[in-house]
Amino acid sequence: EEGAEYGVSTVAIIHLFEDAGVVDVRPSGTDSDSNITTIDYLQYTYRFDADSGPMALDVVMTDDLGNETIAFTTPELMLMPNMDYTAVAFNNAGVLDVAVQTVSSETLVDPSLSTLVRASHFANGVGQVDIWDVTNSAALFADLDFGTSSDYLDIALTDATAQTVGLDADDDGTSDFIWSFYDRYGADMAAIIDSAEVVDLYAFMTPSGLPAMYIYYPYYDSADAVVSDLPE
Repeated sequence: EEGAEYGVSTVAIIHLFEDAGVVDVRPSGTDSDSNITTIDYLQYTYRFDADSGPMALDVVMTDDLGNETIAFTTPELMLMPNMDYTAVAFNNAGVLDVAVQTVSSETLVDPSLSTLVRASHFANGVGQVDIWDVTNSAALFADLDFGTSSDYLDIALTDATAQTVGLDADDDGTSDFIWSFYDRYGADMAAIIDSAEVVDLYAFMTPSGLPAMYIYYPYYDSADAVVSDLPE
């Protein structure tokens, strides 16, 4: 459900760094006995409760000999009571980086009519992009720089149910990569969004060197990586 109880925050972790395999995540300065989760590429964790207040996390990689290396330590975060956070690990020019986001606490007037959608650009090696609703030839998010996230956009379900989203990587007003979301989880996009109310779209890079889209529903406890259709 949306929002943790007072004095408690919730955190979810998403692993989108294509050059890193399994990693451990733990409070900074602790050992493996304090692991919060062990997570592989394209996996995510269900939301877990965390005491509100200061928190920093170590992302730890282990080699074939069992030697641990702290790949990244998040800056100290101040988790606020009754707030929800998502930490996303991604490839930043070959180095593991982590972005920590606050999940929207806005309340839709009528969730059956619209949903909140946010886009984040974590596709390493791709410059500024636009993300399009291809079906309606409309830019959902424009001029999104690598490593940044848009504001939430309140989208009417009549628009959000378009089955194709595109990424314009060269600012020519057309989609260079497209993703089709039809019939996911045995239901069309309308049913999923209607259940979720909040949707995060993450552009990230696959090991093959092509951008992909990761769709995360923070209050539906579901996520899916969707590879691109053939470029237009």
